[in-house]
Amino acid sequence: AEALIQFDQRVLIGAQLTRCDSLFETFPRPPAFLGSATCTLRATNQYQGSLRVQVGPITVEMEATMTLKEEDAQARRAVMEVEGRSLRMGGVHETIVLELTESTQQTELRITADIVFLGRIG
Repeated sequence: AEALIQFDQRVLIGAQLTRCDSLFETFPRPPAFLGSATCTLRATNQYQGSLRVQVGPITVEMEATMTLKEEDAQARRAVMEVEGRSLRMGGVHETIVLELTESTQQTELRITADIVFLGRIG
């Protein structure tokens, strides 16, 4: 069984767009994206670590791979894919898009994610 969840989060940052460009200059910071202190580089633009997924009252630990699929500093856009598997339960596939846009003396960070839960979670 598969379940799709879509997230669309927007955050206003109190700084002009040019001051936020460092997000893409230092990108990615995988431990922050994977939610784990254990994260290692596997290949160019690919990281291995653990991923904690919580759906309602159920929390599942998974081994995960995060791959930076697209990074465009000029367009201020990045696309990542995360694949996670649990030995006891199902898995997860995420496509995450980060975009920065200018919004009158502020910067809008938009994070959209399509998350597909695979198998049994819970």
